[in-house]
Amino acid sequence: MKKIIGLSFLIVFLLPASFVFPWGGVNYWCPTHQAIISEAYKLLSKDPAFRGSGFLNFNSIFAHEGVDIRESYLDFTGHGPGPDAEGATLYSWHYYNPYTWKGFAPRAVRIH
Repeated sequence: MKKIIGLSFLIVFLLPASFVFPWGGVNYWCPTHQAIISEAYKLLSKDPAFRGSGFLNFNSIFAHEGVDIRESYLDFTGHGPGPDAEGATLYSWHYYNPYTWKGFAPRAVRIH
């Protein structure tokens, strides 16, 4: 009986049912940014006011997103057109905490 309970525990709690990835913009591994851009653009393009608004086309926006990872032993560095590429933007541009007033995400949005 103990073996059955132990095996059941292993199956239920230790074997992943599916893989999850962190929020990010890394091509192929965790393209969360790219998925959000795609879905947001689909919704936006359904709005009648969107046509003729002069808003950038999808390819123009997508050309400035994404990070490719260079794997060199244990050193993972990102390069590419996205804001998460190493050195592309300040890390403080990626967050904002309204309780502590730390981070500059609102400023980055205003600038861009």
